[in-house]
Amino acid sequence: SSEAESRWRAAAGLAQVRKVEAVQALGSALSDPEPFVRCAAAQSLGEIARQASEAAVRVAAGQAVLEAAAAPEAGTRAAAADAVAAWKDNAPLEPVLALIRDADATVRAAAARALGLAGSQALPVVSPALQQALEDTDAEVRRMAANALAWCRDTSSCGALRKRLSDPAGTVRAAALRALARLDSRGEVSAVLPLLEDRDIAVRVEAIRLLRLRGTRDCIPALAALKDDPAPVGEATLGALAEAASEDIARRYTPWPMRLLPRRRP
Repeated sequence: SSEAESRWRAAAGLAQVRKVEAVQALGSALSDPEPFVRCAAAQSLGEIARQASEAAVRVAAGQAVLEAAAAPEAGTRAAAADAVAAWKDNAPLEPVLALIRDADATVRAAAARALGLAGSQALPVVSPALQQALEDTDAEVRRMAANALAWCRDTSSCGALRKRLSDPAGTVRAAALRALARLDSRGEVSAVLPLLEDRDIAVRVEAIRLLRLRGTRDCIPALAALKDDPAPVGEATLGALAEAASEDIARRYTPWPMRLLPRRRP
């Protein structure tokens, strides 16, 4: 409606007003009935808190987050987590550490995202919460937890992420592969090779991408078997990705002088 759009514009516009009054207005907007208004309010609130020079503004923002995190409506609690995600460094993590155990899966997923974006400086408390979220009953929470561990650069989570390679949800398997690739983890190759035949194309793509970065000579035959796979991946095909991965792995085992020679044309 036009009224909801006006509230959305107002919430978005307050991002540049770094005053306590603006924070208080945005705190109220975190409980707006419209999700897109709550989203704008959370983004603006986090941006103000992140850039504010006055301690009073940051204190007011923290209070707004605490109140929203304790709200009876799940949408408002999720908005509190979104505000922490937008706040990033120096955001109050206590509310989202509680929200990651919320009864509502949407709230838990938002809390996992917030911990990933705001919690890299507090890994001793954030990492256990996110690794526990990898075992959540909801697939979206597990997927977001895998993403969050990668954003935090939490290398201690590689073992927990490796377990998610057999997750029943393809979205989680793919997220775990992306996270392991980003964390520069070693030792996944044997666990990743079977995923080249996964029923979910997104999982097969992420498996190829990880092997392109970490694969050994032993991976080349399995990748070569996919070179004629016509499944579309953006403007390329799965087969083209697999072939490029094989070439990159082979080049890693080629002596440096040979790498400088032009590639032979087919």
